Amino acid sequence: MAIVRDIMTTKVVSIYNDQTLFHARQLMKEHGVRHLPVVDRNELICGLLTQKGILADALKSVEKVGVNRLSEIEKATRVDSVMDGSFAVVEPDTDLIVAGQYFIDNKHGCLPVVERQVLVGIISSVDFVKLAIRFLEK
Repeated sequence: MAIVRDIMTTKVVSIYNDQTLFHARQLMKEHGVRHLPVVDRNELICGLLTQKGILADALKSVEKVGVNRLSEIEKATRVDSVMDGSFAVVEPDTDLIVAGQYFIDNKHGCLPVVERQVLVGIISSVDFVKLAIRFLEK
């Protein structure tokens, strides 16, 4: 049986809930990721920040204050005010079929992987594409 641990990314780029959207956007750009698990200062997962969420917030800000002040607004906006606080997680030993079905049913791009609320990895739809390619190359 294939499990989440077999394909998850373990070197997860995450962000603290009290950091800013500006910092989050920089992290995403620097690491080439579209999802940032949000952790508190005890390293417990408390949310999920997506590129889509940041863009939606940026559009609202631009409508209110204009594009010239977007960076200023993002530097003053905490991640926890924009993150998704109601998100799904999986454990490392979750069957890949269960995780894959979640992506199909919910059309989300990632699932944080946790053990006792501590972030230990992340699995994304891209990981499933990579897995499919490995099978197809055989």
